[in-house]
Amino acid sequence: MCTGAIGASDTATTKVIVKTEKESTEYNMYDSGKMYFSEDYLVLDPLGDSNLKKVKLAEIQNLQFSPLSSSGIKDVQRLSNRIYPNPVTEQLIILSDEEEDFYYSIYSVDGKLVSSGRSRTGEVINVASLATGIYEIKFNNQNLRFIKQ
Repeated sequence: MCTGAIGASDTATTKVIVKTEKESTEYNMYDSGKMYFSEDYLVLDPLGDSNLKKVKLAEIQNLQFSPLSSSGIKDVQRLSNRIYPNPVTEQLIILSDEEEDFYYSIYSVDGKLVSSGRSRTGEVINVASLATGIYEIKFNNQNLRFIKQ
């Protein structure tokens, strides 16, 4: 087996787009890939082969995640659920395709629950107290990621 080779069963599942003031870079993340924080950097290891790409957190203006495969994901049904602004500093707004109140949970990148509550589409969720980093918000059977600056 060659180090860094992509096996037949290892397919790109997610596209990560990192936008800085200087450039916008796309990374195809594979099943074996990793993404994590190390000091003041976002570290991407798309293939899981330790060929690391580092981006300073302070330089990231926008971070987007897009599934490359819809197997097991109901993307078409969830197109109208979204959050903004992203990145966010203090107030996050959820736009939901649900007209009724819904419950949300916010998790840190290591999977710890950091906030939860009840909201309604268009209402503000205060995230000012969260530390700088990447978070995942779960609502209406959907998971979305956002950057807290």
